[in-house]
Amino acid sequence: MPKEKVAANFDKSSKYEYKSDFDQNGFAIVERKGKLALVNSNGDLLTKYKYKEIESFSEGLALVRLDAKDRKDQLYGYINQKGEEIIAPQFKLAKSFGGGHAAILDRATWGFINKEGKMVIDPKFKEPGEFSGGYAIINGNQIYDKNGNLTGEFLLAGEITDGFQNERAIVQSLSGAYHITPKGLPAYYAKYDEVTPFVGKIAFVKRGEIWELSRKTGDYTNKLRFSRANKNSYLKAYGERRKERLQDGTLLEDFGWKLVANGTWKMIDADGNFLSDILFKEVAINNDGTFVVNVENKLGLANLEGNIIAERKYEVIRAVSDKIIRMESAGKIGYLNVNGKWLKKVE
Repeated sequence: MPKEKVAANFDKSSKYEYKSDFDQNGFAIVERKGKLALVNSNGDLLTKYKYKEIESFSEGLALVRLDAKDRKDQLYGYINQKGEEIIAPQFKLAKSFGGGHAAILDRATWGFINKEGKMVIDPKFKEPGEFSGGYAIINGNQIYDKNGNLTGEFLLAGEITDGFQNERAIVQSLSGAYHITPKGLPAYYAKYDEVTPFVGKIAFVKRGEIWELSRKTGDYTNKLRFSRANKNSYLKAYGERRKERLQDGTLLEDFGWKLVANGTWKMIDADGNFLSDILFKEVAINNDGTFVVNVENKLGLANLEGNIIAERKYEVIRAVSDKIIRMESAGKIGYLNVNGKWLKKVE
C-alpha cells in the first residue's frame, strides 16, 4: 500500500532510517549502520539488519543479498512477505522471480530454480531471461519453455520487447511491430505501428500514425511527414538531430518530431485475423480481463472473446474491483460486472 495509507498510529520518522518509501504492497526498506532490513506498514521490523540489497517483491518473494565483509559471502537468497528466508542465501548472483522461476548463476552459467529453491532447469545459459506465459527468451533469441525445452529461436530482424502471454510475444522492428509464436516465427505477416499483448484470445493492432519533422535547409523551414516505420528508418540512419552541410554548402538541420495523427486500432485473433471492421481511437487493457475502447471519444467495453458487452456511449469506464466496472455517462453512474450483467444500469 502507498505510504500515505500506513497505520494511523505509526509515525514513519520516529523509529527507522528509511532507505525507500512504502511500495504498493506495504513494505519499506530501512537502514542501520549501512545494513538493510524490511518493515511493514504497521512499523513491524520483519528481518534483521543483515542485507546489502533487498529487491521488490515479485510473485510473493523478494530477492535479498547478504551484507558481508568478504565479497564471496555476499550471497543472494529470497524472503517471503513475513521476512522469512524461504530460500537461504547461497547464490553468487540471482534474479527476481517471474513465471514461477528465478534465474541463478552457478559458476559461469545461468540456470533456474522454483519457489522451493529446487533447480528445475540446469545451469547452461550465458544470458538469463525472465519467464512469462510459460516461456523465457534466453541467450538473446532462444525461446525455452518452463521445463527447459528449446521451443524455437527468433532469427528475424527486430527485438523481442514483451514476453509471452497466451502463446504470443511482441517484436519491435524498424518496419513495425508484430507478434511471434513460441517457435520464434511470426504469428502473421503484417506489421503495425503498435500492438498490445494478447489477453485471452484477442489483441489490438494500430496503423496510421503520421509524424511531422521540422527541418531548416538554408533559409527555408519545411515540415516533412513520415509514417511511423519511415520515421524509425530515418532515425536509425540520421539520429534525432540531423545536422550536416550538403554538397553545395547549404546547412541542413532537423529540429524535432511531432505526432500529428495517432492512427486507429483494430481487433485481431491469435492468427492475426481481424475480428471486426470497427476502428478504435484508443485501447486500454484492464486488470479485470476486459478492454476499454474509445470510438469518437466515447468508451465501450469488450470481453476477451472480442464481444462488445457495453456499447460505446460512456465518458468514463473504471474497474473498481476484479469483477465490477464503474460506467459514467452524462453525469449518471452505473455498475456492470465482467460478464456484462448490470448491477445498476445507467439510465
